[in-house]
Amino acid sequence: LKPRAPAQRLRRGPRRVRVGVVRNMDGSVAQSAGVFGWNYNRANFKYDQGQRWARYTTGRKMAMAQVGMFRQDVTDLAGVSMGKMKLYGPIYGIVITVCVTVFVEGRSGLKFPGPPVFISQIYLQCLACGIGFITLAMYLLFHAAMRAQVACVQLRTRKVRVPV
Repeated sequence: LKPRAPAQRLRRGPRRVRVGVVRNMDGSVAQSAGVFGWNYNRANFKYDQGQRWARYTTGRKMAMAQVGMFRQDVTDLAGVSMGKMKLYGPIYGIVITVCVTVFVEGRSGLKFPGPPVFISQIYLQCLACGIGFITLAMYLLFHAAMRAQVACVQLRTRKVRVPV
């Protein structure tokens, strides 16, 4: 296809604007058209404003629900360590009580003759190591639970806040 020559292009004439309609309107027609336009635009604006407010409040509700879920996740993660403390704390307490009782008495059974001294010494050394490890485990258990609680509070109050 060849491009058309400039002479062959369609020529458009000057645009003609009808001004007779505006000239022929009297004041009452123009006034009623203006009032109609005002009321029509006002009704549309009010309708749009209602939809805009509903969209805004819905978005805020969704944002608050999302932050609420984040806050619940933080609480659940910290609750794992605190739940472990509730489970293992009493067990460690019972074990250390038994170990201290046996360590104070010197041997586990008092009804029968005692074992040789070198075996009792090895036994008591192992028992002392066990007490040390159980004490360390209890310390680490309570320390982890307290750190988890502190981290939960800091995250919920500083990082994951409800949008206001």
